[in-house]
Amino acid sequence: MNTDIAKKKRTFHISYDPASEEAWLQKMADQGWALEGVKHGLYTFRQCEPGTYTARIALLKTHKERAHVEEMLTDSGAIICPIKPNPLPWIYAIRDKSLGDFEINSTAQDKARSDWLHLKRLRLFWVLALVIATLVIIFTPGILHGKEIELTDFFTGFAVGIALSLVITVPAYLKIRKRLKSYKDDSGIYAD
Repeated sequence: MNTDIAKKKRTFHISYDPASEEAWLQKMADQGWALEGVKHGLYTFRQCEPGTYTARIALLKTHKERAHVEEMLTDSGAIICPIKPNPLPWIYAIRDKSLGDFEINSTAQDKARSDWLHLKRLRLFWVLALVIATLVIIFTPGILHGKEIELTDFFTGFAVGIALSLVITVPAYLKIRKRLKSYKDDSGIYAD
């Protein structure tokens, strides 16, 4: 087998919970697929020896902080996986397990901070999902059937928009809130 050309695999994946996403990436690495990059929700993996890498992700407060953390991670032997587009300061990284333990958020306080930032951004996503779903449902009858938009279309669109955005975001929101409370129980840190 030619080791210069590794097999690649692309997988579409959506996760609203960073801990679940990190667990999924680690499972892929344990199965012999190391993360190479993320582009528009499409994850690219390259084949590797199963169990070789530890996969980690983190959401930081600013892009400046992300650049600083990426530099420290690179110095420790981690490989930073590019994310495109990356409007939020996410870091996806892998590191060879032979280099020892690998954590981006190593303390309970760091993990709580990352989850808190994600929770705040999830709230923003919820509002955007609500607005988009509402607008789509309001304007679809007019676009498809050429009819005028009525008040009932607005209320129907709003109700369905709320339902869709709740179904999409509430499970992740509740899971993250529970994890944040566990950080408080473990270390006394938690900002409500």
